Parts: sequence; C-alpha cells; structure tokens
Amino acid sequence: DGKLLAAEFVNLGVPYHAIYFDPNGDGYGSYFDLDGESVRRAFLLKPLSYRRISGRFSSGRRHPILNTIRAHRGIDYAASIGTPVMATSDGVIIHRGPKGSFGNTVEIRHSNGWVTRYAHLNGFNGDVNLGTRVRQSDVIGYVGMTGLATGPHLHYEMLQNGRHQDPLAVDLPSGDPVPADDMTRWRAEMSGRYELLETIRGQSPLRTFEAEAGDGRASGGPQQGEGA
Repeated sequence: DGKLLAAEFVNLGVPYHAIYFDPNGDGYGSYFDLDGESVRRAFLLKPLSYRRISGRFSSGRRHPILNTIRAHRGIDYAASIGTPVMATSDGVIIHRGPKGSFGNTVEIRHSNGWVTRYAHLNGFNGDVNLGTRVRQSDVIGYVGMTGLATGPHLHYEMLQNGRHQDPLAVDLPSGDPVPADDMTRWRAEMSGRYELLETIRGQSPLRTFEAEAGDGRASGGPQQGEGA
C-alpha cells in the first residue's frame, strides 16, 4: 500500500488540505495544510481501546483500596489485561518501571512542557526503554493491575509544566508546524503534491459527505474529498 501524499476536503465550499511531509527523512512524517501548519492534534484523545471510564479526574474521591479521600489526577480506562497502550504524542521515555502505588508505569516527556503518565501496566513493550524516542500511537505497554488497583485498567495522566490537567477537558494543542529551517524544501514538495491533486480535480470524489443539521457529523451528500 502506498502512502497518501495529499488530500483535499471541501466543506460548504471551503477547501481543506493535508499534504504529507517528512522533515527528518526518517519515515515519521506528518500532514500539514498549505501554510505548513499541522492538521493533526499533538495528542491522541485516548491512549487505548477501552470498555468504559471507571474513574474520572477529581480533586477528591474515596480511594477504593485505601478508603481515604484523595485527589485523583487522571482518568481510569477499564480494559482487558494485555490491551495495548499507546503513546498519545511524540516524546522521550523518562520513566519505565515500578512507581509505588502506580505499579508498572511509563512516563513520556513531550514538547512544550507536557508529560504523560501510564500506570498499572501488566508489562512493557520490549523496544521501549529509558531514553527511547517514541512516536504518537506507538505501543509502549499493556493494561494490567499492578500497584494499588482493584481491577485491570489504565490510569492515564497529563501534566503541563508540572501541573495536572484533566485529559478529558484539556484543550489539546495542535501538532508542531513545519520547522522554519525546512520551509524551502516544504514549499517545493507541497507544490508538487498539490499539483497531483490538480490532476484529479474534476474526477469523481473518493467519498462524499454532508454535515447533518445541528451536530456537524458527516453523512452522504455534497461535500467532497479527494486524495493523491
């Protein structure tokens, strides 16, 4: 299967573009609009496939084992033991191993002062070690119930500059734009890939969508999407 190099989505007559670019030439490129701004979020909305949310962010809740009132500074995702856990953003592993009541834990340092924590893991991805650079969606470990846990789940935390943030409420930042030093090469590659879109313009779109009134979701209709 080939990599999607360029795509265009037209919503209510307004075109949106996603152009692939790999600044480092390492196969871990991303997609950017025509101005070089990232079209993806810096963080995934969730780090795994889960059954339900079993614990929410709270300044004080009764701990199910300790039976004391204490802050719960993350989200608990109930899932089967062994469910893969993904890094929610690019970063560097700064902790991999036991961490007190968290049990087996991975911590990742990201750009702009962000750190994410993944706790109660059953085990780790063998390729992930202290200092390893990971990419968004890389599997870093597997759901377990190590540490203080009453059942298998992932405890997930997000911190910015040392302050805990509610992962379900935080305004997730966009991904990094094309680096300034790469703008000349980006413009050249973007122009070539945009021209690929021009060669198929006017052909039948790959898919059509229509936003339903009131909810912004898509169904069959006049909006168009094309890819090259």
